[in-house]
Amino acid sequence: MPITDRESAQAWLKGQPHQVQVAFAARSALRALPAIAQANDATLREIALPVLRAILTSGVAGTCPTPEVMRADAMSDGEGESVDVFLRPLWPGGALPEGLARQYEKLRSFWKDDAPVWTFWQSWYEDMLAGRPVDWDLLRQVVLLPDEDWKAGPERIADRIEELQTRIKL
Repeated sequence: MPITDRESAQAWLKGQPHQVQVAFAARSALRALPAIAQANDATLREIALPVLRAILTSGVAGTCPTPEVMRADAMSDGEGESVDVFLRPLWPGGALPEGLARQYEKLRSFWKDDAPVWTFWQSWYEDMLAGRPVDWDLLRQVVLLPDEDWKAGPERIADRIEELQTRIKL
């Protein structure tokens, strides 16, 4: 069943398992992410990490610990074949709509201005955007970082993510 509007999306979602519904919501949030760049710089600095955390958490909730959800039969490529929920570009043809593309460029600029802090998030989003495979175990570990780390801000989270990545490489 092709999803072409809100009503067809709601009809499709009604018959899906909860985790597929969550994965669908995560993909929807990923599509909308560049819109946060409409905020002024101070607000963007304030909201970026909580927004990224919420989207990452919903993506992990939709896939972990059951990777088979990533290959939900309900997600098809239009030819009747199932496809991995997160292994397909967020936008048909891979190109963002014009308005979001402009916002995405502003978001990328924000990330690059403080690259060590936002490098993980930019890479993660670009992988999601392109439908490239990601390390769901690492992402699950990021989501499970203690609240006190998240409350300490983006620099602390960047340090903790770097520690996780180093531990995984070892």
